[in-house]
Amino acid sequence: MVGLKHSRSLRFIGLALALTFYFSIGMPSSESWAASKGNPFFALKGWWKGPGTISLSKGVKEKIICRVTYKLSKGGTIIAQQINCAGTDYRFSAFGDLIYRRGRLSGSFREEKYNVSGKLSGTARRNGFRVRFTSDQFRGQVSVRLKGARRHSLTISQYDAETKRYIPRVSIALRR
Repeated sequence: MVGLKHSRSLRFIGLALALTFYFSIGMPSSESWAASKGNPFFALKGWWKGPGTISLSKGVKEKIICRVTYKLSKGGTIIAQQINCAGTDYRFSAFGDLIYRRGRLSGSFREEKYNVSGKLSGTARRNGFRVRFTSDQFRGQVSVRLKGARRHSLTISQYDAETKRYIPRVSIALRR
């Protein structure tokens, strides 16, 4: 159940966010200006696919395959993410919207299968971003790291109140 909640957050991030973005080749001058100011959204624009793992209860890990789509609007200051992941016994589909303003990120996410939604906030750099998410059911963070123009990784961690730490639950390696 905990792994499922993080997956939802992942989608968001993906929503993360969404969160995450590099320079695109052939980018218009206004986009180049925004990217040079640390907005990673431009590097994420488009369709991605890749393998990952999700840590379920009691240390059980399951391999998953994910497809992630990032769509930009408002001159690249808003990114909408859709993430769909599936494994042998596990599936999730999440959506998120992030707004970029001077290195800060804010937004919301929702996961359809488990009916979870919440808010996002974080920071961005040219090589990615980190977003914390909160909902009524759980909280955690999503980290997106750009690895060149054709690869990025996405990690979703769940907050553990007992240890006061973020514990990685979902890890995905994505390619164009």
